[in-house]
Amino acid sequence: MRRTGPAIVLALSALLTPLVSEAQQQAGKVRRVGYLANLAQPSDARPPLALRDGLKALGYSEDKNITYTRFLSWS
Repeated sequence: MRRTGPAIVLALSALLTPLVSEAQQQAGKVRRVGYLANLAQPSDARPPLALRDGLKALGYSEDKNITYTRFLSWS
């Protein structure tokens, strides 16, 4: 009778540990995407809509797990 309490606690901790560790791993991943922009574009210009929509369809969100870096071109 006394062994059921610790056995239940041990079983629950074994079941819940993978859920907690998976949630922690996903929180820290921020991807960085660079894109080439023209100097004629304003400095606050966003990446092309097709790029943003494609990454959004794959599950990326600019506020959560992706950042954009703008590289300038002289042509």
